[in-house]
Amino acid sequence: MYREDGIDDYFKQIKKFPLLNREQERELIERMKQGCMESRSYLIGCNLRLVVSIAKQYVGRGLTLLDLIEEGNLGLIKAANHFRSEEGCRFSTYATWWIHQSIRRALVDTAKPVRIPSYLAPKIARWKRIASYLTMKLNRPPSIHELARECKISADKFHIFESALRTSNSITQTVSLDGAEQETMLEALEADNQPAPEEEFFRSWEVNRLRELLDEIPDRDAAVLRMRYGIGGGEPMTLQQIGDRIHLSRERVRQIENEALRKLHGLIAREAG
Repeated sequence: MYREDGIDDYFKQIKKFPLLNREQERELIERMKQGCMESRSYLIGCNLRLVVSIAKQYVGRGLTLLDLIEEGNLGLIKAANHFRSEEGCRFSTYATWWIHQSIRRALVDTAKPVRIPSYLAPKIARWKRIASYLTMKLNRPPSIHELARECKISADKFHIFESALRTSNSITQTVSLDGAEQETMLEALEADNQPAPEEEFFRSWEVNRLRELLDEIPDRDAAVLRMRYGIGGGEPMTLQQIGDRIHLSRERVRQIENEALRKLHGLIAREAG
């Protein structure tokens, strides 16, 4: 059963997974290509400490460390689904980018105006963590009914659960709620033909409103976000690429990006308030 009580137990559990050398990683990936889900789960488990390391960089920006880790784990899962050994780099290097993007998107999502009853907000946060846990346990995204069972949602409360999922896309992008298609949770994020995280980053907002918000922050901040996340049709750029273009260091670009995201967060929070 999923546990929420403290993070120490989680740290102890993930330390049971060893750090992989290049050869061990290569062997796991080869078995994954042959459809071995156990190898996929093991590869993910061996990189959970990487998620913790990255998540700690975002503490104090609106989410607890546990929430940040759960978001990063979703990015790690997506990295495992998309990785190809032909990429020419270690899996951890490849996964780092996905983990960062997943956490950053979650931080911006927390700034969205809340359109659900306030008493449901902590429940939805818990449901999201459980959805992540089930994805790891089942080696696939859970169905809405599997999630409801794990969350101990009674039959007479199921309509509330459904309504909350319809309203909040923080758990799922496409869930079959009427039973017609048995589409599973997080399936859109798992599919190979889905956009990468940077293309999904601001998907939940109307494009026109996003552009208006970017017009309300300093030009340089807005320009960095547009380049970083491909807003407006361009290709997403790395920190180094942006730095080369505007003649700033990679670290300075990262600082500007974080400052810009905080400003957007403030604008949206003010609207919601």
